[in-house]
Amino acid sequence: VDLDVAGAGEIKLSSIVTNNDKLPTPLVMPRGSGETMITEAISKADLRPGMTVRISNIINDPTLNQLDAGVVPAETVLGKITIRAIRNNGLEVSDVRVVSETVGGELLVEIVIDVVEGS
Repeated sequence: VDLDVAGAGEIKLSSIVTNNDKLPTPLVMPRGSGETMITEAISKADLRPGMTVRISNIINDPTLNQLDAGVVPAETVLGKITIRAIRNNGLEVSDVRVVSETVGGELLVEIVIDVVEGS
């Protein structure tokens, strides 16, 4: 997981890879590894209420296929994993949305999650 504190109030997650058979040495990690990695990254970034988590450079085919099919971002594979990771850090989610733009003819899709105080 690549983590970037993109500025006051925003954490950007990218390069979340747990299974990739396209690498020279195939990478296969145990089920649940993605949630663990994101939970740890969020903890290290000191995520707090009022901040935003932005998942960028999404290459996860199941998530992209779900978004293409009209599944709400909170119910996609990456959405669910990230929401659980946020809750694992004692926080809650107030909004989950998709932001997309075309750059250089390529469609870039991000999932943006607003974080609030946990109960």
